[in-house]
Amino acid sequence: MALRASGSPPQYLTTSLE
Repeated sequence: MALRASGSPPQYLTTSLE
Protein backbone atom coordinates (compact mmCIF):
# COMPACT_ATOMS: atom_id res chain seq x y z
CA MET A 1 0.00 0.00 0.00
CA ALA A 2 1.10 3.54 -0.71
CA LEU A 3 -0.25 6.83 0.54
CA ARG A 4 -0.90 9.18 -2.34
CA ALA A 5 -2.43 12.63 -2.56
CA SER A 6 -5.86 12.73 -4.13
CA GLY A 7 -7.39 15.78 -5.78
CA SER A 8 -6.05 18.60 -7.87
CA PRO A 9 -4.99 20.44 -4.88
CA PRO A 10 -4.65 17.36 -2.64
CA GLN A 11 -7.41 17.68 -0.05
CA TYR A 12 -6.79 14.36 1.69
CA LEU A 13 -4.61 11.30 1.55
CA THR A 14 -6.10 8.09 0.28
CA THR A 15 -4.79 4.56 0.57
CA SER A 16 -4.03 3.01 -2.78
CA LEU A 17 -3.43 -0.65 -3.51
CA GLU A 18 -1.81 0.14 -6.86
